[in-house]
Amino acid sequence: MVRLLHLYKDMWRKKIGVLIQTIAILALAACSVGADLEFIQTQSDRISITGEICSQDPFSITSPVNISIVIDVSGSMATTDPSLFRVSAAQQVVNKYLPKENYKFQIIKFSNAAENLTSGFTRDPTIINSAIGALSQADGGTNYQDAFNSTRSGIEQEIIDLEDNQGSAATAYFPILFLSDGVPTLPSGNPQGNAISALNLLMGIKNIYTIGDLRLHAAFLGAANSAGYIFMQQVAAIGLGIFLHFQNASDISFLDQGIDLEPLHIPYSLVNLFVLNMNAISGSVGNSGPTILPDSDMDGLPDYRELELGTNPLNPDTDGDNTRDGVEILRLSNPLVQDSLCPGGSNAQDQDLDGLTDCEEAKLFTDEKYFDTDEDGIPDLLEVIRGTDPTIPDVSLDPDSDGRPNVDEIKRNLNPNYNDNSILETYGYQHSLNFVGINADGLYCYNAEYHNISLVPTLSLSGQNASNEIWIYLIQRPLDGSTDKNTVALGKIIVDVTAFYQNLGDFNNEVHWSQIPFEYLTPVTP
Repeated sequence: MVRLLHLYKDMWRKKIGVLIQTIAILALAACSVGADLEFIQTQSDRISITGEICSQDPFSITSPVNISIVIDVSGSMATTDPSLFRVSAAQQVVNKYLPKENYKFQIIKFSNAAENLTSGFTRDPTIINSAIGALSQADGGTNYQDAFNSTRSGIEQEIIDLEDNQGSAATAYFPILFLSDGVPTLPSGNPQGNAISALNLLMGIKNIYTIGDLRLHAAFLGAANSAGYIFMQQVAAIGLGIFLHFQNASDISFLDQGIDLEPLHIPYSLVNLFVLNMNAISGSVGNSGPTILPDSDMDGLPDYRELELGTNPLNPDTDGDNTRDGVEILRLSNPLVQDSLCPGGSNAQDQDLDGLTDCEEAKLFTDEKYFDTDEDGIPDLLEVIRGTDPTIPDVSLDPDSDGRPNVDEIKRNLNPNYNDNSILETYGYQHSLNFVGINADGLYCYNAEYHNISLVPTLSLSGQNASNEIWIYLIQRPLDGSTDKNTVALGKIIVDVTAFYQNLGDFNNEVHWSQIPFEYLTPVTP
């Protein structure tokens, strides 16, 4: 390995005239990891991550809340609410929650027919305030059926928009605040029966779409035990919401009435755990047999292969077309020539934060809005770098016929396409994940161990220390079954391997999970 690194140094210096620092493998000593982690070595080039790890705190997840305010403005309201307390009550809700970025509103009034005053859900204060002002109307009959249908239409469109723009509406909450002062009078025939049928269709949204929750809270203004009072109790029961009774219009309020308008907090469980040194690839050089090879720029190509191809082992995207060299080789494109599909400067964003640019996702036919396109539990980036197919559920396949399925090889940092059983004991990761209980904060906790994580001496520019990046993926899922899609949290440890390989000393090379900062990829929540 040392000889190969000297070869890297000589060849690359000749190619681009940049000084490459070669890291020698020496006895090791303490070195910093990130800002505040330290390793003490007991085994030449291995580290472990151990201890208890818990699922994501559900209170850290900001789910969308889409409030529907549906107000009866029939002619009787001129008598029961002449001072427009219904307008004030709606304004109070908006004033409290509109400043929060995860809230939207739709305002609907109904009399002879229903009108969506905001044309669906919005955060535009001008549109919302204008709509609330229109609730001062008082004329016509009472058409519950049209009100429920209009509310359903707005909610369905918002769900579709969330699925298109965020990949899912699985954590979205849709509370409905419904106020009336009487029974349905329209349409003619059977207005109450038609209203209940429309309400059942509205609540049936939960059976058609994957959402967090839908509740209709029914508020009645008028005398107790009247026909409207009894009917609105039935509406609240079907809507799985709270029934409010206001004897006087001045009492109308939707706040402090026991109605929950806060985001949903759904506990998560861990589904899987991946720990990988992104700079270390299982492979072989010539007749040397399988080994662990350095990948200095984490592009999926080991350094020796980059030198053969003429690509830069210190730049994951040699030609600057927003597609890393390993992906270009995988897609049979030239990593030395900018691809016309994604020229430099375009499609560099990463919408799902999975580590693949949107350009790369287009070339790989993966979903740029979800980190695990084939939903097989392995993040797309890991499948690409480790050589499995991110578009086909292939966790149980064994293309190299070594008796180990793809998911096991990826977990052990082995090559799913190469029989490397001979290095399993030396280089394979040893891992376990066992549920231990629910902690005081309601989080699901596990004892998790990852051992034998190899460090490799990577290349570096002159004057800069080389490093290894160890990525940790926590694959999670909501416990309420609101979706069968996973979410992911990503943590990283950056090891200064220059210092690691050049110093001497005694080492205890264990890191605890609590020392690793995790980024929860909320844009791709289930």
